[in-house]
Amino acid sequence: MQSKKWVIWCVFVGIVGGAFLMVSPVGLLAAGIGANGQMFGSILILILSTYLTSFCVALKSKLYYKGDDRVSKFVTNTFLIAGTIGYAPIFIWFIGYIPFLNDLLYWLFSTVFSGQDAFSLFFLVVEFVAILSIISGIGYAISLKNFRE
Repeated sequence: MQSKKWVIWCVFVGIVGGAFLMVSPVGLLAAGIGANGQMFGSILILILSTYLTSFCVALKSKLYYKGDDRVSKFVTNTFLIAGTIGYAPIFIWFIGYIPFLNDLLYWLFSTVFSGQDAFSLFFLVVEFVAILSIISGIGYAISLKNFRE
């Protein structure tokens, strides 16, 4: 029998992490306008840590509650999608250090995102991941009633 420990973790990471991700671009913008590089770097590290935490918790809960009817597949899939979308830029950044892939990534991004402002694209991705994370956190909170002690 699966315990509800991971559901509680998913509720916490989904809702609190999503709420932090909703307001974090405002902090990045304020740090950029004020030219405070240390605050900008700190907020960026917190955002990346939140992405990594939500990806790890979502993957673990997806595997842990696989085949369990008490937790909806929609909720686990939504949380995993949010974690994966948030984790993708970190993965792409690491791939950028491989010499031949670096040129390929540069060509791809310059072709696809030509004429786009980098901060607006980042803001949209962060907000999308935050909304998905909050929705899945609420879904996990609703599924808590299916667990009995």
